[in-house]
Amino acid sequence: MRKSHILHLTVQYLKKPVIVGNTTVKDGDSLNLTCTADSFPPSVITWTKLGSNKSFNNLTGMAELIIPNMTTEDSGKYTCSATNPNKTDSTQTEVKLGR
Repeated sequence: MRKSHILHLTVQYLKKPVIVGNTTVKDGDSLNLTCTADSFPPSVITWTKLGSNKSFNNLTGMAELIIPNMTTEDSGKYTCSATNPNKTDSTQTEVKLGR
């Protein structure tokens, strides 16, 4: 008699985060960027600004970066990082003031 074995396989992955939104905003206007990362298990998404140790959002699967009244000080490079138990990946964008 043949024995059969059951094998359970869990595939874990993390795709590079994707940033959506307009990165050039007029002085005084609102900036609204969304970062998502397709992953299993779900990733924690964190926004950070280059040169700052602040993190702006820390949510699972998706995080928005909202700056309601853009000024020159808000301009710069922002990084969206996605972290799950196996891996961390990030995407960077530059936020600018336009005319």
